[in-house]
Amino acid sequence: MTGITGGIGLKLFASIIFIAIILANKPPQSNVFVINFFVIYFLFTAFEINYLIANLRDLKKK
Repeated sequence: MTGITGGIGLKLFASIIFIAIILANKPPQSNVFVINFFVIYFLFTAFEINYLIANLRDLKKK
C-alpha cells in the first residue's frame, strides 16, 4: 500500500515540476494549458484511485 501511495505522490511531484517549467518559460496560453493539464491529471487520478479501491476490496474478500 505504501508503494502505491508513493507512486501517486511521485506522479504529483513530477507534474508540479513539469508545470513549474512550463510557467517559467511563459509561452502564450500557458494558463489555459495549466488548467487543462490539472483537469486531466485529477480525472486520471480519480479513476486510478477508483480502480485501486476496487482491486483492494477484491483482495480483502479473499
